[in-house]
Amino acid sequence: MSKFFDIGSVIMRRKGAVSVSIGLELKIMEILEIHSNSRNPIYQRDIQYYLWTDYGMNIHRHTLAVRLSYLRDEGYVSGSRGYYLKGKLDESELRAVIDCILYGRQFSVEVAREIIEKLCPKQSIRLKGKMMNIQYLQDISRSENEYMYAVLDELDEAIGSEKRVLIVPCTYTIFGSFKDKPAIIVDPYFIVSDKSRYYLICGTNEHGLQIENRRIDRIRKVSKLDETRIPAEHYNHNLPLDMRIYLKEHIYMFAGESINIRLEVKKHRIGDFIDWFGKDYHIEQDSIGEGDSIIIRTRVNENAAYYWLQQYGEISTLLAPEKLRNRLRTYHTAMAVKYES
Repeated sequence: MSKFFDIGSVIMRRKGAVSVSIGLELKIMEILEIHSNSRNPIYQRDIQYYLWTDYGMNIHRHTLAVRLSYLRDEGYVSGSRGYYLKGKLDESELRAVIDCILYGRQFSVEVAREIIEKLCPKQSIRLKGKMMNIQYLQDISRSENEYMYAVLDELDEAIGSEKRVLIVPCTYTIFGSFKDKPAIIVDPYFIVSDKSRYYLICGTNEHGLQIENRRIDRIRKVSKLDETRIPAEHYNHNLPLDMRIYLKEHIYMFAGESINIRLEVKKHRIGDFIDWFGKDYHIEQDSIGEGDSIIIRTRVNENAAYYWLQQYGEISTLLAPEKLRNRLRTYHTAMAVKYES
């Protein structure tokens, strides 16, 4: 409502209007906020109807036209015959934003509800019937780290000032509560969001020099240090950290090396490969015949390929490299022993 009071003050300064006149402009804008958007404008007769039914105000058509003309000239309302509140998200846009929050695992239940209520304190009548899924907030697995946003702010500041940070990671106990792990120093480079989780892309020497992806909801505390961070090239074989390539290769946000793979995939299921790895692959021409499979070559993170092949083993066969084939063979042999009886 603060924007309405600001508008009212402008009207009073320019028109010398009495409070009843100011109230009319506010009521018109409230009606437009609730009952209209850019795709579904409403007409003067509709506004007259809502002024009477919602506020008991019987306004002459000419008076209403003057008020609408003024609000349009001031940039608050759009339309000539049908009207809507300018700058307001339409239903589909608002729904898209709300769904991102509703299904974003990085938001706790309390934070998600608070943001959604702020987004639509007077949500469109048409939208109310579409928001029934809000009641299912509790059923979604969400972050329980109450310090996550403080951690994000501190990491943002450290990245902006190119400083190293001391982080305190945490993990779950068998009873579902958090416990802290030993603090470590990392060099922060980027924050990314993947599959509704925030990750810190950073350099560390905890398990040898490497670029790591750390879930931010698994960090309880961050302290910015005075030391300037070490350049990413130090951890990346003296190569710049290209995030476009890095994120394409690390589809599961695992750390580790990227490798070249040769893969046989069922033609009718190539979409499953593209959904995860994208279209940056080369098809071996000899495999484009009448068979039901093709052979492709691409470069991906080794761990990403390892877990993808476990998920899509029925439609794909890894042909190279042999090291990863052996890793998969060992895994499936162990699994077969577990389930053979």
